[in-house]
Amino acid sequence: RVPTQWTEGDGLPSGEINAILPDISKGVVYIGTDSGLYTLDLHTNLISAVSETVDSGEITVLFKDKNSNIWVGGWYQLSRLAPDGIWDHFNSGKPFTENFEFVSDISQDSIGGLWIATYGDGLYLHDGSRWSQFLPENTGQKLPSAFISTIQIGPADEVWVGTQESGAALYDGQDWKRLGSQSGLLHPNITDLYI
Repeated sequence: RVPTQWTEGDGLPSGEINAILPDISKGVVYIGTDSGLYTLDLHTNLISAVSETVDSGEITVLFKDKNSNIWVGGWYQLSRLAPDGIWDHFNSGKPFTENFEFVSDISQDSIGGLWIATYGDGLYLHDGSRWSQFLPENTGQKLPSAFISTIQIGPADEVWVGTQESGAALYDGQDWKRLGSQSGLLHPNITDLYI
């Protein structure tokens, strides 16, 4: 019989789960918790801690990119698990600044650019080799806040950004457009976007 519920008694560190990412090709489900990353083996139904992330703090987002890398975002950290099992870690100074608190969302455009939304450190684009940072200061204040809640990529690769208490913004690849109450938003706190 396959369990339909897993608890602390089955190996989870607590009941607080922030992100779930099934990876059927590997036969696992990644589980982001307030105590690090765990995997559920779909063949054995066993839950195991991922040693690279245990005691590293709360995991807030999980994302699988087009190259099958697993991205693990959390408080003061972003990690990438490559398909060959090699980890790479990113944090304050690489590439984030001292304002970085946590990764709030991750999305990918059609050419493979990875967009990282952070709380306190703006928006980052990783093109595979280089990092670019977007902040209110370097977008002419058109990105309304460094506290990014959510991000979505539209069908024409436009980048839609929702912020905490500062509305939304749209990036067309060349320029930013700020969206607020004058654009019809009813509230400045944008927690999710659907494109």
